[in-house]
Amino acid sequence: MSRMFKEEFSKAYEAYGFYTYQDFYLFGRQIGIKQSRVSKIIKEFIPVHESVHILVERSFLNTAVKETYLACYLERIKRLTMNA
Repeated sequence: MSRMFKEEFSKAYEAYGFYTYQDFYLFGRQIGIKQSRVSKIIKEFIPVHESVHILVERSFLNTAVKETYLACYLERIKRLTMNA
């Protein structure tokens, strides 16, 4: 399993078993990005973009794969809103 932080897992990772807002926030701070900028960057990824739904629907994927793709997309957005 790959870890973002070598010393320890974040509280959010320990609670949920996957990376969340807190992990990406801490990572941004560790690489020297200002607090306010890290938050803005992460928040840019949180809104559900209708264009993703349109592109997936227009794709040549079969129905089951389209549903799985969109479910994964929405789950990852949800993870960015979670915190420990």
